[in-house]
Amino acid sequence: MTAALTPLPLDRDWTKPTKGDPISLYEMMKKSTERYQDLPLFGSIPGRNMPRVNISYDAVHESVVAAAQAMRDCGVNKEDRVAMILNNSVEWAIIAYATNALGAAYTSMYTTQYGEEWAYIISDAEPTLLILENEEILSKLNEHMGDDANAWPSGGIVILGEDENTIQLPEGVSVTRWSDFLKSGRVTLEKTTFEPAKASHKDLATLIYTSGTTGVPKGVMLSNWNILHNILSMQGRFELTPGDRTASFLPWAHSFGQMGDLHFMVLSGIHVNIISDLTKIVDECSEIKPHALFAVPRVWNRVYDKVMAGMTGIKGVLGKRALKLAKRRIEKTGLEMVAVPPKGFMDKLLDKIVLNKVRGRFGGEMRFCISGGAALSPDVATFIQCVGFSIFEGYGLTETSPLISLNGWEDGHPCALGSVGRPVPGVTVSVDTDAWDDPDSDEGELIIHGPQIMQGYWRKPEETAKVMTDDGGFRTG
Repeated sequence: MTAALTPLPLDRDWTKPTKGDPISLYEMMKKSTERYQDLPLFGSIPGRNMPRVNISYDAVHESVVAAAQAMRDCGVNKEDRVAMILNNSVEWAIIAYATNALGAAYTSMYTTQYGEEWAYIISDAEPTLLILENEEILSKLNEHMGDDANAWPSGGIVILGEDENTIQLPEGVSVTRWSDFLKSGRVTLEKTTFEPAKASHKDLATLIYTSGTTGVPKGVMLSNWNILHNILSMQGRFELTPGDRTASFLPWAHSFGQMGDLHFMVLSGIHVNIISDLTKIVDECSEIKPHALFAVPRVWNRVYDKVMAGMTGIKGVLGKRALKLAKRRIEKTGLEMVAVPPKGFMDKLLDKIVLNKVRGRFGGEMRFCISGGAALSPDVATFIQCVGFSIFEGYGLTETSPLISLNGWEDGHPCALGSVGRPVPGVTVSVDTDAWDDPDSDEGELIIHGPQIMQGYWRKPEETAKVMTDDGGFRTG
């Protein structure tokens, strides 16, 4: 059995990689493949009413190399961009790591965005290659791209699935099926050996476009080390063992889902199970039996509402009694956010009769949960703790890769309900009181310093200057 990774020293130099650290996302993925080999990396349901299919670290890496070679054959070079409009999938991860292997940057869009948003991002990022979920997205995008073939990526379009393309595109815009695309890379590899591009920890790894709620979307430039600092700083700090399972449903196009639910799990040797139906997260969790779960408050609110709504009649009496005893037991320990085992005959009995069934809905093997993206209600957080899950809240932004602070990562420092925890290793947080209207107040704007601060907004130096301090700090607003 492969051992879990150990935490890195808190007092190490976090500004750059040191001996033994990966310097790129592809190198991290390759090292994980060497370490975990035949362990399952991804589990996914390929189609309606089909069983979940698992694919190993070795097999994923082989596809990454084939995809990277196919990209290179299409003209993708170092410092280029590759764009995708995909849902979470094995292909999404393959594309991200393959792009990184070439020293290019990947950018991902949501399949639910408007066509004009896709067209704007493609125009702004100027990708060499574009990978799409299906023909429906290609058709919708085509309505906003215009008739000039030069507006489309020069390396062409790749579409998942096997249906023949029926969309009329400008002359010169090529469309390839994903299976043929990978096959072409493998054919080239029969004649040559793939060599990844020479990598630097400072290389641009990804552009993550903000929602554009205050204007047009801005591409947040994150380097290899911005991301690697985020995940290496948390290495070995939570109870995860190679081969453990997660249920992944946070969109990887978003920084929280991508860093926590994908890259961190690949580093840790985890079996990432992609949820196929977002309306049935709990149902799929009962089958997957995850050991860890990353989610936003909306998911936990739904669980809370559903459980509380079902507490009627004798079930309600027992349920409320079970929660009351659990809350009393937890309060006696003084621990917040951390699961505390039942104690005493009645506490153990009602935990088994009532709360164990709630845990069972998530597979019964959950060790901890991470909540981010918005504030979690203290009532909901307490409920989850009473059910028997440790749940840790954190804080971050896309511009900080995203992690700034988190509960539960540092031994000797208790978690605090209603807080977002302590800054992670290498990160400092200060308060600029000059940004506040009241000169007598000690409140102000949070300023973040650390190796996870973005390189800036893509091709928007003036916007970048607005949020950066002279010494490289990020103004959170």
